[in-house]
Amino acid sequence: MSPKQRHTSDLTENPVAFSCDSDTTEAVCLAGSFNKCDPTANPMEGGNGGHWTASLPLAPGRYEYKFVVDGG
Repeated sequence: MSPKQRHTSDLTENPVAFSCDSDTTEAVCLAGSFNKCDPTANPMEGGNGGHWTASLPLAPGRYEYKFVVDGG
């Protein structure tokens, strides 16, 4: 295993937390370079009071991401 590779079990020790606040939203998903920018791959949880959260096990590095609100 090269130094840049990690087992999935290593990644779950320190998940990365994401949050988004939107009062009038029915659904929020997280799309980014970690999921091939798939707008449905990582639905966020919550929505109570407009606060949405997701936690993903990501290897250290730099990622681009966006919040997909109500499909788009």
